Amino acid sequence: MDLNSVKGLLAENFVKLLMNNNKFNATKPDKDYGVDLKINRVLKTTTTFGKTRYIDDEIILDIQIKCTTESKIRRAKSGLGWSFKVEAKTYEDLLRRRDENHLIKLILIVFILPSGDDDWLRVLDEKIELSKYAYWYYPSDDDTLDKLNGLNEKSRIRIELLNENKITANFLTVFETIYADRIQN
Repeated sequence: MDLNSVKGLLAENFVKLLMNNNKFNATKPDKDYGVDLKINRVLKTTTTFGKTRYIDDEIILDIQIKCTTESKIRRAKSGLGWSFKVEAKTYEDLLRRRDENHLIKLILIVFILPSGDDDWLRVLDEKIELSKYAYWYYPSDDDTLDKLNGLNEKSRIRIELLNENKITANFLTVFETIYADRIQN
């Protein structure tokens, strides 16, 4: 298997593990329309008969996953995170899903591995380590389709992966940030 395939699978399976640990379902769509995983919370409910049941939440978040290595990425000029290039079509997908009142929103998760493939995964006596970082990206109000003028879908747009959007073990906070207008706590 080539290293790009390995990187992609490591990143995708990391996201699945993270979602499962946060009590989310993570499913891979049958067709690839720019979405790698669909996630939704699993909610605990009590039946009329007093039994506990688990049901899928109706709020779904679509995720596109990219993976790179530290040698292929650089710190952002702002000093607030990483600078990462995405294809114009990916950028457009993210903006359209933000702006066109889609019920299902789309975020990008970028996994950054160490430069040497021997350092990506380590199995130790007491733990398993997958190195190094993962960040989520959702376009800000400053991101507009105007950036696409004069480009084609394969052109690359530079986005900033903010330090504050580093993924931690608690993914629920990301979900609640994206869907703050729809989630009742």
